[in-house]
Amino acid sequence: AAARSQRSRVSGLQREVAAALRGMGLRPRMEVAMGVFCLDLRLDLPEGWQWEKEPVQQQQQQQQQEEEEHRRPRRRHSFHQTYGNGSRRLEPEEEEVAVAVDGGGGGASSSRTPLRQRRGLPPKGTVRIAVEVDGPSHFCSNVPNHALGSTVARDRCLLDLSLQLVVVPHFEWDRLQSADAKRAYLARRLVAAAAPQEDGPTGRPKADGRHSHTNVGTDTGCGGAAGRHSASRALFPAMTITTQVARRCIAAAPPPTISTSS
Repeated sequence: AAARSQRSRVSGLQREVAAALRGMGLRPRMEVAMGVFCLDLRLDLPEGWQWEKEPVQQQQQQQQQEEEEHRRPRRRHSFHQTYGNGSRRLEPEEEEVAVAVDGGGGGASSSRTPLRQRRGLPPKGTVRIAVEVDGPSHFCSNVPNHALGSTVARDRCLLDLSLQLVVVPHFEWDRLQSADAKRAYLARRLVAAAAPQEDGPTGRPKADGRHSHTNVGTDTGCGGAAGRHSASRALFPAMTITTQVARRCIAAAPPPTISTSS
């Protein structure tokens, strides 16, 4: 996910993942504005979704229909918001609008109160999934396949937005040779994300299943943001580390000497 202050750029890897999702009969939306983030891919699935392979001819026909729909000029209402040096067009399903409501009568009750409402919310039983395609810039250059702190922070923020997160690292995607292997890879992760989940003790949905693996370099199975649970725990240890460093400096410093003059 890129910040809105930057112009959205669709990478070749992102196009490949989107094409694979369309080949599975899904309709992902690309570059969807969500809060301060711009999601790579967004799609809604029914809870407990399972992928059923369709005949090749049916997949090709559906893909051709979608390509024709994309080529047609669309006339729809959209907002343009400028942040810094770049601008983003918000999707109608994700944009937030301010509605002014007039109170009845006169005096203070007649003031216009802005209310933020979100349009196009999915129906009950629908799982909102964000698919993030992470290229090499999301990982450390000196530690192979180790996510950056900013990437881990993004995952935490998206999970807090009531989104189910599916992460596609570039090094896992590059290992998949055939189109069927890529679809099966995405299907395993989407099934895990759309699985019914119980509410935790705090009433918030659990994020289990997307952090079940600890070895990011070898994981090609199910789960979305695999291997990042332990990293997210240590995401904000700055205060502790600073305190430890300060204590070490104080302990290493020699005691003050008091000079007495006769």
